[in-house]
Amino acid sequence: MRLVPLLLLFACNGSTEPDETGDPAPDTCHGDPGDADRVRKLVHATPFDDSGAQSGGYQVCSVDPADPGLVCDPADRFEMGRAFMTEIVFSPDGVLGAVAQDDGTVGLFSLQGDTVQVVHADFGAGLGSFYATQVVWDEDGEALWVVDGNWRENGGGLYKLSVDCDGTLTDLGLVVAAKQPMGLTIDGDRAFVAARDLGDSADGDNAHLIALDGSSLASGPAFPDDEASVAHAVWTDDRAFALVSDNSMFSGLPNRVSVVATGEASVGEGVVVDVPDPVWMTPSTFDDGVLISSGFENDLVWLPRNADSWGTPNVIASSPLAGAHARLTRGVGSGLVVVAENTGVHFLRFDGAGGLDDLGTDSTGTTTGSVVGAIGMQP
Repeated sequence: MRLVPLLLLFACNGSTEPDETGDPAPDTCHGDPGDADRVRKLVHATPFDDSGAQSGGYQVCSVDPADPGLVCDPADRFEMGRAFMTEIVFSPDGVLGAVAQDDGTVGLFSLQGDTVQVVHADFGAGLGSFYATQVVWDEDGEALWVVDGNWRENGGGLYKLSVDCDGTLTDLGLVVAAKQPMGLTIDGDRAFVAARDLGDSADGDNAHLIALDGSSLASGPAFPDDEASVAHAVWTDDRAFALVSDNSMFSGLPNRVSVVATGEASVGEGVVVDVPDPVWMTPSTFDDGVLISSGFENDLVWLPRNADSWGTPNVIASSPLAGAHARLTRGVGSGLVVVAENTGVHFLRFDGAGGLDDLGTDSTGTTTGSVVGAIGMQP
């Protein structure tokens, strides 16, 4: 993999000339998703080296969505900050990748073909602004949202970063304060996020719909108590439901997932189902269920959905130290999901018939340097 000076990587003139498909190109630098069937780059963090020491390494691999599997060259690596348990998220065109790192900074890199360049190894260091626990792209690739999962008093809330064509980030500051926010999903000019409180929300409301200026659209109670330790939250593709997971070890209550009905500007009361240690969730591209990583159980769990009703969670595969997921939503690979495992990447595909096909695990090695941390795949 070649490393080249960053200034050579980007060309952006805001053109709206038609692309090769005949569709107008978006008037943004990183908004064009490109060929839906192309081979994708998959990037995963390697949070330990072979000696067992902590590492800020990242491995770049390729995945053919028509015939999924890892193709990796050990030389295709780069260094930023350590990222153990989160998703690496890509701009809509797949060129820029960003991740919330363990020290609260944002790492950002570029991928063009086989060329990789670190743009920001630790954005936010020294700013005294946010402590990143999640990052999310807006839909045109011009802004990156940062979730700071702390209490309000320690900076908790949602922050916005502008993104220049060359990947340069600028901190635009706090958009809305919150207590322990988690699981931001953006849909046009609104978003869903779980938080113990957000803005001026009422006591007990911990599921929130907001406008992207930070104003509230609706809030509701995902859980009937204040005992949840939220691990993750997602919004189904049809925006009919949000799911919030609780993996508290100290509440005395079973671990659980709350299913919350959402409308254009409404949030219902959560319906709770028991799922052990639900550390990560991914909604089906067919709106027929949600895939859940059960960390301590080393399982992948399927929570089925039939229109407006939800079934009983069931184990569909063993997955050692199952962690974060990434998925494809278009082209021949639509419905493909990758799951970070202890020393491998597990491939599954939503089958469109109310379940998933288990495509197996590709090993990343046998040493501590092969442990898979944060993971992401070009859209």
